[in-house]
Amino acid sequence: MASDPLSTLGQIQLNDYISVITFSNEVEYVWLRYFGLLVATLQSFGTAIVVSLIWGNIIFLIVFDLMFILRVYAMYSRSKMVLGVLLLAYVPVTISLIVLSGIANNPNTHLSVTNVEVVNKWSTVTPPSSLEPDLSFTCML
Repeated sequence: MASDPLSTLGQIQLNDYISVITFSNEVEYVWLRYFGLLVATLQSFGTAIVVSLIWGNIIFLIVFDLMFILRVYAMYSRSKMVLGVLLLAYVPVTISLIVLSGIANNPNTHLSVTNVEVVNKWSTVTPPSSLEPDLSFTCML
């Protein structure tokens, strides 16, 4: 049974008309939802990459520093004194590296710069204003 060309054309036009009428709902409920999902996914991957670069570098440094300490320890005939001196120097530096990296890479840390006046009590000569150094620094944690 063959279809009438006019009824087929009418069905196509009705389908197009419904698509035009519901296009704004399609954009709102389908496109924007999946676009938001795509943006959120990309942001989470970006954050994961940045965090892995920061902390991955620190883990890399710790592992290879420990390897070099063990090599020096082996070169000095496994002397406990050499190992103690190396670890005594290494452990505080590593702890401070981890703590300072955690502070610097914390999103809640805000560093700002304001003016600080430096007064020299021993000098009686005041330099001209064009030669005064700009010493401005403040760290707010």
